[in-house]
Amino acid sequence: MGPNGLINLIKGFMNKLNKIIYLAALLEGEGCFIQDRSARVHLAMTDKDVMEKFCSYLKDLGFEFKGTIKTRNNNKLKNPNWSVYYHFKLSSSNAIKLMKLILPYMGLRRSNKIKMLIGEYYAKKIN
Repeated sequence: MGPNGLINLIKGFMNKLNKIIYLAALLEGEGCFIQDRSARVHLAMTDKDVMEKFCSYLKDLGFEFKGTIKTRNNNKLKNPNWSVYYHFKLSSSNAIKLMKLILPYMGLRRSNKIKMLIGEYYAKKIN
C-alpha cells in the first residue's frame, strides 16, 4: 500500500470514529437506554435535522433498521408555544450493537446502565 492508500485508510477510520463519537455524545445528552420487552435505545428532540443526521450516521456505520423518525405533536395541543418533537428508537440486537459501539465514549452513569442492559440481553439469550 502506497502513501495515498494509507492516508485514505486513516481518513476512512477517522470518519467512522467521528461518527461513533457524535452518536455517543448525542445519546449521552439526549438518549435513553431502557429494557422493557427488549433492550432499547431512544432518542427524542425538537431538532429534526439532528435526528436525520443521527439516522444517516447509523446507516453509514452498517445499521439496518426499518424504523423512521416519528413526529409527536400532542404537546402542541396542550400548549401552542411548545415545539413539535421527533423520536427514534432501536430495539433488541440493533440496540445492543449500538450500545457496544458507543460504550467507550459514554459517561459513568450511562456506561453502567449500558453494561447492565447488555448483561441482561445476553442472560435472556442463554435462558
